[in-house]
Amino acid sequence: DKLAGMKELFPHILAEADKLLMVPDILNYFLTGEMVNEPSELSTTQVMSARERNISEAVCKKFGIDRKLFCRIGQHGEKIGNVRKDILEEIGIDYDIPVICVPSHDTASAVAAIPARCRGHRPYPLRYVSVRRPTKPSGGRRVPPT
Repeated sequence: DKLAGMKELFPHILAEADKLLMVPDILNYFLTGEMVNEPSELSTTQVMSARERNISEAVCKKFGIDRKLFCRIGQHGEKIGNVRKDILEEIGIDYDIPVICVPSHDTASAVAAIPARCRGHRPYPLRYVSVRRPTKPSGGRRVPPT
């Protein structure tokens, strides 16, 4: 877990932190002033329960991570907010620009972009599954997975 490693190596940073935002979340925060955790990126921390779509209390407890670090988990397609007025003024735009919660993790974006259809011509519900094949000994050496 990234956060457990951070807590072990840099405990003072997590102790001082108020909120945890991944890079895409920070960009959205800078644009809108709204703190939202995007689910595909948040899932890389291993503290989000994909089934429940919330922060796992059990995982946080196991690693001593305060659940208060996390913000509301966004929904893909929802409007996070509008670009801040001071930014719009600086770039000379006089209308609102919405910022939308999108799958910001590269794999989630790639899977979402696949135009798959099943027989009934309805979108096929895709899920990304990563499988690590076990390595086999070969003359005392480990063979890397293929």
